Amino acid sequence: MIVNPDKHQAMVLGMNSNYKFAFPVKNSIDLLGVTIDKDLSFNRHISQICEKVNKQFSVLKRLKNIITSNVMLHLYKAFILPHPQYCSLIWHFSGSRNCDKLESLNERIL
Repeated sequence: MIVNPDKHQAMVLGMNSNYKFAFPVKNSIDLLGVTIDKDLSFNRHISQICEKVNKQFSVLKRLKNIITSNVMLHLYKAFILPHPQYCSLIWHFSGSRNCDKLESLNERIL
């Protein structure tokens, strides 16, 4: 069998990373929407969440004169809030800096 490198991902954990694979070894992998790097930290994942939420928040800010605050709250709960809540049990304990970053972003939006 020949491995298709477009359909496989590999990440080497540990000190020795001199392994030879038939497909490229990456420094971070996206598994089911959660980005994990080789140090098992979620810094990159939290940054991606913040980018997505900031983009959606800017759209809501542009619509604030058109829609009511009740509709704005429903849009927040439907489109923005699921991003930080998705798999939060996994990455929530990744460090206080990441949690503070998400909390400050959430406070700014609210």
